[in-house]
Amino acid sequence: MQMSDMGNISELITRIESRLTDELSKDLFHARLRNMIYRDVDDLRNDILDIAEKYNWEWEVYQMDRMCESVFDISGIVIFGCGINGKQIYRLFRGSKYKDIPSFFL
Repeated sequence: MQMSDMGNISELITRIESRLTDELSKDLFHARLRNMIYRDVDDLRNDILDIAEKYNWEWEVYQMDRMCESVFDISGIVIFGCGINGKQIYRLFRGSKYKDIPSFFL
């Protein structure tokens, strides 16, 4: 890639940004752009979780819903492993209807 290509890409990004009229569109565009550049799926997940927290979105956790169909009294959620995936799952639960259930990492 030559420097002139970098300038063209920069101009294109600036033109796209100028057409985005609301903050949510800009946030999503920047998250997607960062993912295209760095190709880090964990950063993309964190960006999406950050955006969800910013706009107070409530996540629907279908797999948890299915697991809880037969359980009426959930005393807590235990997440085995507290690496990046465990932390992202924890953030997902904190942004869902399960946010008031105590969650623990092991």
